Amino acid sequence: MKKFWELFEQSIIVQSLITLLVVGTYVFLVGTGQQINDQLMALLWVIIGFYFGSKVHVSQQQQIKSAVSQTIKAYALGEMPKDEENA
Repeated sequence: MKKFWELFEQSIIVQSLITLLVVGTYVFLVGTGQQINDQLMALLWVIIGFYFGSKVHVSQQQQIKSAVSQTIKAYALGEMPKDEENA
């Protein structure tokens, strides 16, 4: 439950719920054969773009932190990082 509130504070839960709500509305309208207006389509693409764009950004930040951490540890141990040994 503690993890839920941490994610809620970071708005990850809210982002996911809004994305699911809009996508669910779209799927419902398509499934029932109703016409989808331009505003819903624009909102759908903006939300999906933001949702997945933020996931990529978080992933890139984690990769950068990992690389920096490994480099710092290597220098602290007096070792050269693998990339610089081959140069």
